[in-house]
Amino acid sequence: MKIALCVESYLQLNVIKETIYEYAENKGLDIAVNCFSKGEEILASKERYSIVFISLEFNGMKGLEIAKQIRKNNDFSDIIFISDNIEFVFNSLNVKPCGYLKESVAKREVIKILDEYFAMQGINFPFWIKSGGDTICLKTEEIFYLEADNKHCFLHLENESIRSNCTMAKVYDILPKSHFLRINRAFVVNSVYVDKYNRDTVFLKNGEKLRLSRNYSCQFKNQHRNYMSLFQS
Repeated sequence: MKIALCVESYLQLNVIKETIYEYAENKGLDIAVNCFSKGEEILASKERYSIVFISLEFNGMKGLEIAKQIRKNNDFSDIIFISDNIEFVFNSLNVKPCGYLKESVAKREVIKILDEYFAMQGINFPFWIKSGGDTICLKTEEIFYLEADNKHCFLHLENESIRSNCTMAKVYDILPKSHFLRINRAFVVNSVYVDKYNRDTVFLKNGEKLRLSRNYSCQFKNQHRNYMSLFQS
C-alpha cells in the first residue's frame, strides 16, 4: 500500500510519516510512504496512492488545486487535507476528501484517521501485484478466485485473468480470510461469489464450477457458514 505526503512543514511531515510507519508495524501492514516537495512532482507521478495527505499551502501551489488535479486523473486516491481554515474545508468538499487534520498535527490524530480509513475500507482494500514486468493495482472485491500455477498463480476476475509473479500462498496470505476460502490445494474462492455448493463442487455466480476437495470440505463449509453469519442479524 502506498501513501503520499504533500506536506509543507517539515515537522508535520515527520510526525505523519513516523506515525504511519509505526502504525503499519503495529498492524502488520505493508505500507510505503513517498514524500513530495512540489505539487508538480506528485501530479507527474504514475503511482496510484491509496491515501494522499495534502497541506493547504504547498510550495506555492494551493493544496486544493493539487487535489483537484489528482481527482481529475483518478477517483482511486483518498485525500486527507491539513488545514485549520474552515472556509477551505467547505470549499474542498467537491474533491471528496476522506478526512482532515489540524495544522498542529498530533500523533493520536494521525492514528485516529488511519483507523477510520481502514474501518471504512473493511475487507475491500487495494493491493499491488507483479505480473510479468507490470505492477497492477487491484481491490480484493475484484477477485473471484485464485488458481495455483507452480511458483505463480492466476487471479481470476470477472472478465479477465491476471498471472501473478507470486505463489498462490503469498497472495492468499494478504487476503481477508473471512472471505477467501481454500477449496482444494490449487484453488481459493471469494465467498462473495459463491452461489452454492454440494459434496464435491463449488458453483460460482459467474457460472464456473470448481472442485471441492474432501480434505478441505469440512473447513470450507464451516468457514462459509461463518461468512454467511456476518450478514445475519
